[in-house]
Amino acid sequence: MMTLRMLLVDGHSASRWEKAILQTLGALAAPHVLCHAESIAQALSVVVTDEPDLVVVIQSRPDQYSASEAQQLLSHLPLTRLIVCHGPWCSGDGRNRDIWPLATRISHTGFFARLADEIEALAGFSNALPWTAGRDEIAAAELSTPTLQPEPRFTFFLDSADAQFQRMFASQLLALGGHAVALQDTDVLLIDIDPWSTAMSQHIAGLISRATACRTFLLTGSPDAIPSEVVEGAGPTSVIDKLAAAARPRQLRAQFVQRPQRRSA
Repeated sequence: MMTLRMLLVDGHSASRWEKAILQTLGALAAPHVLCHAESIAQALSVVVTDEPDLVVVIQSRPDQYSASEAQQLLSHLPLTRLIVCHGPWCSGDGRNRDIWPLATRISHTGFFARLADEIEALAGFSNALPWTAGRDEIAAAELSTPTLQPEPRFTFFLDSADAQFQRMFASQLLALGGHAVALQDTDVLLIDIDPWSTAMSQHIAGLISRATACRTFLLTGSPDAIPSEVVEGAGPTSVIDKLAAAARPRQLRAQFVQRPQRRSA
């Protein structure tokens, strides 16, 4: 196994999601080398003597890092792989800010799947996207990957009031190896819960009661805003950032191909 030299840039870790990532990274460090910097300025002083294979920048709020700081880091490490892991308050940065290259950004909900992809690319088992890749290239790379057809295949039922999202996401699920079936026959139940309301909570409960799916996924643009009791009351349920999932559908594969364990009627 290769030894990965990783540099983590994180000014503070007050949020729950930040602490969870730092804790897991610490546990996964061996046999990798994990260094820490509290700012980009400190990170630049570290890389002068020891250039990392991968830099992970934790961004908890918009404009936490200036365009000048980002450009300095990019110019000093033009060949180094980079992940900018952003929290829920930064989900819109990819649309209204261009401080970081789009291909480097990933929501905290998809961080470890992205980390696994980067490690695979650094080990020479796959090709990594360039920093300059756009949204269409990111999605195309995900859908054209030769390993995209998983075994075993999975069945899915997708419920969404947004017809455009329904068509787009369903086509990605089919490319992932999925097969669309009726609600009562599905292994994976996916529910688009935007916009959130009390009525939506009742809708979720109704769908789950009629399905025998072993896994239920709630799709939303604001995963951290969903009441915890909704997730806990829905059984084996995961909340997915649907914007991140639509941009990088391959990261869903590992979750969807788990062997079905149907609920008893």
